[in-house]
Amino acid sequence: MLEKGLFLYYTFLVYDLGEFFLYKDLVSLMIRRPYKITVVNKKTNKRSIVNADADCPSEGPGELGSVLSELINAGFTDIDVPHDCGGHLSCSSCAAIVTGELSKATPREEELDMIDLLKETEEKRLMCQICPSGQSDITVVIPAKNELK
Repeated sequence: MLEKGLFLYYTFLVYDLGEFFLYKDLVSLMIRRPYKITVVNKKTNKRSIVNADADCPSEGPGELGSVLSELINAGFTDIDVPHDCGGHLSCSSCAAIVTGELSKATPREEELDMIDLLKETEEKRLMCQICPSGQSDITVVIPAKNELK
């Protein structure tokens, strides 16, 4: 029995000029990429850890597999994780400071436009837009309030 996430092309035969050749071809070896999202909420003074899997992204508000969708599917409420527009990239209420692999990723132009509306923009990303690859754990610091300019 194959483990979850492991896909193999089985042995197959190819007929070439009257001879059979036996080939084994490993097409794709997909290893599960679990990671942890540590959430520090400055508004509620709570610290939580969410287990997620980049190969099984959550659906929900925001992009498929975004930090926002992972947190909402883990049971966080609208109070814990603000998202006034429902993850449609039309507000900046889900802006948070993100560390780890995502802090180095370049945001799309649309995300930058929304972040520019905030007073404090340093290191902030929109949780509805950032999608972890699962290569490392990340930390998300949700500010007490995202103030507009």
